Amino acid sequence: MSRSVYDNSRSAFTLVEMLVVVLIIGVAVTVIIPMIGNCNDFKVATAARQLVGALLYAQTKAISTQQRHRVVFDIAGNNYKIEVQNPDGSFSVITHPTNKSPYQINFSEISELKSVTIDDSVDFGGESTVWFDSLGVPYSGDAVAVSLTAQGNVTVSAGSESQTISVAPVTGRVSIN
Repeated sequence: MSRSVYDNSRSAFTLVEMLVVVLIIGVAVTVIIPMIGNCNDFKVATAARQLVGALLYAQTKAISTQQRHRVVFDIAGNNYKIEVQNPDGSFSVITHPTNKSPYQINFSEISELKSVTIDDSVDFGGESTVWFDSLGVPYSGDAVAVSLTAQGNVTVSAGSESQTISVAPVTGRVSIN
């Protein structure tokens, strides 16, 4: 028996199969890379949900303790805090329920949210503070609480993404728009 010079027992990919695999990988990279590169929408959604939680917590604390609570927005410092009005009229920052530190959230200090900012469009009746009374009714004002007559808004943004959190007058319903 003679041996053939060419051994056909080896298998390999054809050029067409290789090109199809390269094409599929190219399409996948084209679709996936832009989604990974821009996470601003997730960051803004996270910050908005945290802010909604803080507003609802302040409202719930005001109802449960029968003391006025307020959320104070510091646009320049890119933070907000929840304060309680003491019997003597002064204010103190409340304790965060989970980490037992003062309830002051600074987006610049949270690594995942460093690019998120509180826009200068914070508006609660012309003020950057929203109060909740013992019934959970929202008020505006820094020194003196004035009944919130129009929807109050605060907007958080990162890059071109933004979300607006609204507080309805009278009911104090908090929503993300």
